Amino acid sequence: MSRNKQSMHAELETALSELHLSTERWEAILAAAGRMTERENRRRPLRTGLMAAAICAALAVTAVAVSPPLRETLIQFLGSFEPYAQEVEGVSATDQGIELRVVRVLADKNGGTAYLEAEDLAGERLHESAALESYRDPCIAYDAEADTALFALALDDIAPCQMETGDVYTLEFSRILPSVEPFFAHLPWELLTGERLDTLTVATEKYISGEKREETRTVLVPGQTPAELGTELCSLSSMGFDQDGAFHIQLRLADGIGGEYSYVQTDMPQMQIEWEVGAIGEIHTTFQWEGISYYDIRFRTLTAEHFGQFRIDHIWGEMTMGQPIEGEWTLSFPLELLQERTIALEEKLNRQVIREITLTATSLKTHAQFEDPDYPTCNGFPLTVYLTDGSTMVIPYNGNCDRRTVFFTEEDTLTYYAPGNKDRWGEDIVWYFPRAIDPREVTGIAIGQRYLPMNQDGTAGPGCWLDRLPE
Repeated sequence: MSRNKQSMHAELETALSELHLSTERWEAILAAAGRMTERENRRRPLRTGLMAAAICAALAVTAVAVSPPLRETLIQFLGSFEPYAQEVEGVSATDQGIELRVVRVLADKNGGTAYLEAEDLAGERLHESAALESYRDPCIAYDAEADTALFALALDDIAPCQMETGDVYTLEFSRILPSVEPFFAHLPWELLTGERLDTLTVATEKYISGEKREETRTVLVPGQTPAELGTELCSLSSMGFDQDGAFHIQLRLADGIGGEYSYVQTDMPQMQIEWEVGAIGEIHTTFQWEGISYYDIRFRTLTAEHFGQFRIDHIWGEMTMGQPIEGEWTLSFPLELLQERTIALEEKLNRQVIREITLTATSLKTHAQFEDPDYPTCNGFPLTVYLTDGSTMVIPYNGNCDRRTVFFTEEDTLTYYAPGNKDRWGEDIVWYFPRAIDPREVTGIAIGQRYLPMNQDGTAGPGCWLDRLPE
């Protein structure tokens, strides 16, 4: 378990200790929290501390009957971040009997989180596992009596550094998913043979640059290697090689499961011998056959000629239950970004020159230039923050939870790093804090074992090496 997950696990156990829960319910909540963090790590960077609080509150609301309104619950699990969260009033949109409201926003130039309520004016269509737009934006708390769900929507894609306080940010939604359920299953690999399986050609649609295009795809004929997977959401339908030799895994979806907005993922294939596989090249197709829904994954570079040389142990994902509520919701609100403290410096570290450090109550960002643009390095080390009261806060660097951005030129727009690319100017790295701090109370930081003192005049003192990595 990573240190981020350990920290989140500890926070959850502390908060749950105040609730009266059975042993089974306690274990279920911690297990669900693990699934939610894994799901978030697969999609985009997210503030680990905030999401830990959100998960805890969400599951606690489910564990005990909702007593305080959702907004009071939100205040509770924002914890130390609550005083910094912008209150939003009068921003709502209603369609298809669902009213969406923006209630709080916590953001700086490195991104943030918007908290939204969805109230079902018709009643009984939303559930505690509802999601906005896709499985990626799950419900974090639910008030069954008020038919209202609370969502935490990551704003890490808001063109950071290009937004200023007062700028209007707009959220647009075209659907709400009533319920999204996670699953995790072991694949019965013993069913795989080198035999070529029968196939179907199905019509499907895809969007390219916003334009809908029709295409045909090859999927396996259902029911050729059926097996139960230990979940009520789906079962194995067919697994094997098609007539062209490409490997497929196909699931039969249970009644009421919609494949269009579901998501399925597998382990990385384990190679029994070394061979050049390149990109796996998955093609995901959902289709109906004889009134039953199926989800087919075709692996273009895993072929019959490699039978016996690879295996995949597990399959997991998020299954959408019920009929999606299609509509149009547009929410616009002015941003109130957190105040920044900026430190100018010229510190060499790991073949980089750090030129600026930016602090807010929720994050720290370093802006650095590569000494040799042909050989870009990464300063993704643990960060230690030193405060005026003598305390420290250690934030492990985690490529899934923190953000690294690489620039083509100093003035270039943000460009995410692709491994192996060269000719880069420099990098930004953002560490997200597990609790809020006052940026004015930071006396210094350590990136790995390199300590950098900070002065109140916006400058930094000379750096020095620490004897060991802070704990």
